[in-house]
Amino acid sequence: MARLPFIHEYVIERLVGLKGGAAIYRSLARLREAGLLATIKPPLYPCGSQELYYLTDLGLATLAIDHGVELVDLVNPLHLGGRQLLSLLPHLEHLVAAYDLLGALAASREIPPVLLAWERPHRCRYQRPTAKAQVSVKVPAYVALSWDGEPGAYFLVPDRGTVPLRLYRPLIQHLFAMRHMEYETFPILVVATWGERRKELWEKMLDEVRRERNDFDLLAQITLWGELRSGLTCTEQLNRVQTLSVAQLRQHIPARRLTPRRSNGPLPRPVGDALLAPRHPPVLDDLEQVALHLCLGDYELLDLLAEHPFLPPERMAIVLGGSVRSVRRRRNRLLATRLMRLLEAEEIGDDAGLELPELTAAGLERVAAHRGLSPAVAVREVGLVGGGPGQPFEARRRLLTHLTHTMGADEIFVRLYQIAGRLRESGGDDAVLEWQNTTACSRHHLRPDGYGLYQRHGWLHHLFVEYDRGTMRQRGYLHKFDEYHRYNFGGRYERDYGRYPVILMVTSSNTSEERIARVAQIAAGYWGRQLPLLLICQWRVDEASNFRGLLGPIWREPGADFGERRFWLADKSL
Repeated sequence: MARLPFIHEYVIERLVGLKGGAAIYRSLARLREAGLLATIKPPLYPCGSQELYYLTDLGLATLAIDHGVELVDLVNPLHLGGRQLLSLLPHLEHLVAAYDLLGALAASREIPPVLLAWERPHRCRYQRPTAKAQVSVKVPAYVALSWDGEPGAYFLVPDRGTVPLRLYRPLIQHLFAMRHMEYETFPILVVATWGERRKELWEKMLDEVRRERNDFDLLAQITLWGELRSGLTCTEQLNRVQTLSVAQLRQHIPARRLTPRRSNGPLPRPVGDALLAPRHPPVLDDLEQVALHLCLGDYELLDLLAEHPFLPPERMAIVLGGSVRSVRRRRNRLLATRLMRLLEAEEIGDDAGLELPELTAAGLERVAAHRGLSPAVAVREVGLVGGGPGQPFEARRRLLTHLTHTMGADEIFVRLYQIAGRLRESGGDDAVLEWQNTTACSRHHLRPDGYGLYQRHGWLHHLFVEYDRGTMRQRGYLHKFDEYHRYNFGGRYERDYGRYPVILMVTSSNTSEERIARVAQIAAGYWGRQLPLLLICQWRVDEASNFRGLLGPIWREPGADFGERRFWLADKSL
């Protein structure tokens, strides 16, 4: 408990070795009745909340006496004080995910392990042979375990799928570089991720880095969250490569010997009442407490608006698959916590009646923490937008200045969500699996209005969206298509998407469509290849007879006649 605050029963059972949940529950219940343990119950899962345990003031004092050390030397190094525990709450999902991975690793053998060391995050330094300065590396978690005297060291990466996989690439490159300096003692990399597709991308990334460095394989085990209990059985074989000792891995915390005190003195209160639930719903001043009261539905709404601000309630309901009433209710609750705000008439005039929301700076900070990122990295790499007029983040000013364009590009994706929802109701598997904003999918000078991943009949279709209002001149279109060709010509798209996304370009008039088609042909002649570009005029999307929407036979290839139309997807069965 001292090393693993906010741990849950499953991990305790795997580490302690008590068989059966009932034995664990009875032991924990006795400690709670004695006042040594307390719990929080955050809404982390759709099916319900799980109790997470931490040591109370009495529990910490008892542990300090049992080990014969000063209480402050136990609390400070292990970060067990009230404020330190509160600071963990915004990152609670990632902490619990790391514990889940630890529990699965502990259960990978028949006998329970001894916990030798635990660090989250694990920070280390190494020096490249060609550089003078040391390089700092941060790994999500590090653990050392021993099974009956056989130790093992591991780097844990709990990938919850909340950030682009490319953000893990620098870490992998550092691990390859560090591995040569301590090969026989270097920890094994253990990754848990979501879905076979993302697992394959992890394996591909490891292989790409290996080939770039002309190196041999990193000792690694990649598994799925749904297969944790059976997916880490190979780690025992990987351990045989390591040459480790228990004494070498055991984590030592320097502490002063306990000084005798009067028995009637007051009990120190390093934890106090910091984690007790407030009587009233918390607001911005209690950001850590806010994290305890946000449910998964709240995070869905926060995540959506962090990347795609200024969505009216009706559009949010379509994307999230709920009713407008439920979306308004969640939105109003988040407005009360001041994680969200509505655009005012001073900013957008009469459009304020549309009730366009955005996240405040505190809301963006909460979303970044939920994804395991710092606000700066989340804004730069994932494209989080918002902050309000007082603290604008990144692209907010541009999106607000061109609000009509912003809402027009958003509408294309919302229509995709809408048609996918209708097809699912009729038995299909259609879904928009991913929607990235401009910042997230931009590469150098290539700036689409968005990227999407659409699923149909088990197949995945990548797409870029370009929303054109007919205001760009020929030179601007040529520059745009040149950037798409450069992205295609160098094969840079393979690392991001595996295959080149189709470019769906929606424009405002037939004249604009003709002009774009002509310029696209000029660019294709220069580069010697055609882009996977499809054009459409807005009126065709809005036409009442087009019941298929964006999936209908309304798209035109640049080299085709004006009246020659085709489906975007090859499958026409709607």
